[in-house]
Amino acid sequence: MKKILSSLLVMIAFASQAFAVQYQDLTDAQKASIEKGEQVFITEPATHGAWPKVYIFQSIDSTVQEATAMFFDYELQKDYISSLNKSKISLVHSPVDKEIDYILAVPFLRDEWYTVRDVLSREKSGEKEALVISWSLVKARTTIESEGYARFESLGNKTLLSYYNFVVPGSSLAGMVREKAMKQVRDTAKAIVTQVATEKTENPALLKTQMGILEEALKSL
Repeated sequence: MKKILSSLLVMIAFASQAFAVQYQDLTDAQKASIEKGEQVFITEPATHGAWPKVYIFQSIDSTVQEATAMFFDYELQKDYISSLNKSKISLVHSPVDKEIDYILAVPFLRDEWYTVRDVLSREKSGEKEALVISWSLVKARTTIESEGYARFESLGNKTLLSYYNFVVPGSSLAGMVREKAMKQVRDTAKAIVTQVATEKTENPALLKTQMGILEEALKSL
């Protein structure tokens, strides 16, 4: 019961976050770029910290379930996101609520270890449904704050990835590597898109397994 209540509290907290930049806020030109498979990258000044809030939109040639299932395989992330040296589930609160330990390669600075709590949830708007994986910082070597989400929803016969990331680094030198850090975030979103395509064409058995795990997790919602 305690684990269930804990998961519910986390999901309620994430649900209350305002998604400052959403797909419907984009220009027609930006939406056209997404439909062509291009990435739309938007930054928003933060009230604190050396780095801005980042919003990325990109289409994935897959179903919503396929894309979500791949990303939900947290321990695989180190294998396709080049900036990660480690991604390991360290604590399971529920099938949809887990803590993951990461080691991130930071340009020109020491590698950063940190733990985030990832929560899988459903969002419904009329007949449309989105699957969302949201995260928040549990602990870190130097990072002060970290939050974000990967939102997967239908976009015609494809999936729209809406990716948000905000980090408040603890290093006094963080401002010097801002552009490198922003590139890492962009590369992460691209890597998600690429990995889904790779699994569909080269490793459908893995994708089928991931979808089975996702399906079981969603039963708990």
